[in-house]
Amino acid sequence: MAIGQAAINRVPRRMIFGEVGEVSRLCGSQNALLITVFVPRGQELAKRTFNGRLGVEGGISILGTTGILEPMSERAIVDTIELEIRQRYACGERDLLITPGNYGRAYLEEYLHISMEQSVKCSNYIGEALDLAVACGMKRILLVGNIGKLCKLAAGIFNTHSRTADGRWEVFAAHTALCGGDRELVRRLEGCVNTEEMLALLEERGLREAVAESICRKVGERLRERCGEDCRCGAMLFSERYGYLGETAGAGEIRKAFET
Repeated sequence: MAIGQAAINRVPRRMIFGEVGEVSRLCGSQNALLITVFVPRGQELAKRTFNGRLGVEGGISILGTTGILEPMSERAIVDTIELEIRQRYACGERDLLITPGNYGRAYLEEYLHISMEQSVKCSNYIGEALDLAVACGMKRILLVGNIGKLCKLAAGIFNTHSRTADGRWEVFAAHTALCGGDRELVRRLEGCVNTEEMLALLEERGLREAVAESICRKVGERLRERCGEDCRCGAMLFSERYGYLGETAGAGEIRKAFET
């Protein structure tokens, strides 16, 4: 969405226009309509979210990639992840595909041509999902997700919920410096509201690919530390704007296990 627009993701935005359009069609109306989305106590509720850090002002954001809300407690999410992993292992699977959420799953389908049905959704609990997969006996794991979440792994942050830890700027700042970025660029990165804006700034300076590669290399190290020697684990990182950004060593080989 552009700066100044209502913070409504493209799927709920498409659903809103689709439903209003259907009602207009049923009523036989061809008039232009002004749609107003109003959230009662939105400004008050926004104070309890991290929207301010993301540049969303004046209320809450309307999110979602499927239009389906799955309310779960933290324990219920982890239990669900464990159950699905154990079921896959019991069915003879030894290669596991993990995505944090629907963004990652949609990327699998659209760009990697891998069925979303093959992946286990772990939400923010990446560390727990990896631990459960290794304990269960999985031999190869591929993690696919947006750099906004997966860059945190480079700092050893395996619970990626913003309430637990952030670290996105710190990761980008460190790897930008390692790739030759100056102090002024690092300071500008601190002012970015999200990783997409950081990537755009690095693109301007000709450092996007180098920084992404450096982050991927560190993510790979952290994954090896977490998963040990008995399980090969790789990750592929992407962004909404730039698509594929990079992958950890060996991720491409692991990916072949899921290609049809």
